Amino acid sequence: MIEVIPGILEQNFAEIEKKIRQVEEFCPWIQIDLLDGTLFANTCFHNAQTFTTLRTVSRLELHMMVINPQKLVDEWAQAGIKRFIGHIEGITDCEGFIAKVRSKKLEVGLAVDIETDVSIIQPYLSNIDVALIMSIKTGKSGQAFDDQVITKIQKVRSLAPDLPIEIDGGINLDTGRRVVQAGATRLVSTSFIFNSPYILQAIKRLQEV
Repeated sequence: MIEVIPGILEQNFAEIEKKIRQVEEFCPWIQIDLLDGTLFANTCFHNAQTFTTLRTVSRLELHMMVINPQKLVDEWAQAGIKRFIGHIEGITDCEGFIAKVRSKKLEVGLAVDIETDVSIIQPYLSNIDVALIMSIKTGKSGQAFDDQVITKIQKVRSLAPDLPIEIDGGINLDTGRRVVQAGATRLVSTSFIFNSPYILQAIKRLQEV
């Protein structure tokens, strides 16, 4: 069964918490998007301190679409994040970022935008817990799936046969099936899940693609 990770990109904490409550019973992991306008042209709620009051049975991963994510690891680790995924486009010292997260005994991953060649993360594939490949332009949900992600998935899978590959952007039953056939093991879905009148059914159908 494919792992489905609901993605949450919101402007206020109340809406984030509402969405967590809608899916936490069904999904072991939930992704929280972090955008501050420094790396990609969008922002969302990004007050780590507020998350310290959150209690959920799901574990949270942080999709860090920011410049120099390493500087934010301490405060978000204290807020309860269990997996940090930094965008390669905003990292000047990948080894330092990985080491920083590892020092917290937490999971670490690297993400690449749809416009970025995946060869840039090749040197680090043996030292991360997940590779996240965007299938849309990073920063805004609701965009159409970009077909070029298929060959990128295949390339990473050939380089790292056992590494979890997470795909984010434009994921629905059709695109989910296609990326899984290419080698993806995790599907991040925002619009397909939260716009569905039957959230549990949407999650289950994605798990079975």
